[in-house]
Amino acid sequence: MMQLSGFDVDDEVLLLHATPEVPSLQLRRPFTDLQAWDRYVHKHIPLIDDRLPTRRFKTLMTLSWTRHDLIDGKHLHLKKNVSLCETWIQSTFRRLPLDMQRDFIDPEAYEARRRVAADRVASTKAAKDLGQFFSPDSSIDILLDIVFAIPIPVSSALFLEPSCGNGNFFRPLVERGAKRILAYELDPSVAAVASAVDVPGTHVICGDFLTSTKPDSDDVIVVVGNPPFSSSLHDDVILSFFQHCVDTWQPAVLAFILPDRCAKPAYVEAIEVTLSRGGYVIHRPIVAIPDSHFDFHGRRINKPSVVLVCVKQS
Repeated sequence: MMQLSGFDVDDEVLLLHATPEVPSLQLRRPFTDLQAWDRYVHKHIPLIDDRLPTRRFKTLMTLSWTRHDLIDGKHLHLKKNVSLCETWIQSTFRRLPLDMQRDFIDPEAYEARRRVAADRVASTKAAKDLGQFFSPDSSIDILLDIVFAIPIPVSSALFLEPSCGNGNFFRPLVERGAKRILAYELDPSVAAVASAVDVPGTHVICGDFLTSTKPDSDDVIVVVGNPPFSSSLHDDVILSFFQHCVDTWQPAVLAFILPDRCAKPAYVEAIEVTLSRGGYVIHRPIVAIPDSHFDFHGRRINKPSVVLVCVKQS
């Protein structure tokens, strides 16, 4: 049984007492744990109507109190809410799987679970900071259909992927005849995933593409990819990718999957200014991708996007 025995307003934790399995065990748990219970139960047991009484819990969390205070006649206005909230805790806890019950009660298991959750949040934040929205095959195919319709020496060209992510472009490129792929990825953990993709002729460099240099060769270079997304025209990483491609690598073709904001007139004008310095033009009207979505840290993110292809004028 789980007894609600108080609230610590300084630490913002509920005070719980697990009985009789662990009579002496006092638990200090945040309200977010109960919210997680509520989401789990109503996802996996949809016929349950007993939802988390959030407003009653909020009332209990306006001040510090203990069950002994109530016994001594203090905070009597809380007694009804304490009773109803405790009933919800007990009934919901019984509905949780045994492993969730154990992880909640056992101190070591609980801390281990919190560390995993914290690592997941940190990893997600890092992915957002790096703009890691990975393209699905459907979007890649639209881009490559346009690129491979342009006269390029496919078998001898060097295909350059400036921000390869987990390597989603590699196999579609090889299936269309590409023999050599050079890819950059800034995040070491993601670069390791891309390096493990079993595609012949692919070389992944863990590093910042924006500081890369072009090899001393006469290779025809074709740039394809999905540069990291950002949200501001000022100091925009997407424009930086265009600029570095044009100034340093001088590809024959440059094709990117971009967020749809890049198709707005002001942004297109900024891209055209960057392209014009190297003698590039936009190859054809910008193409909107139907059912556009990305993989963001293992989750599908619906996000409007477009394909923009540029070529160097002869």
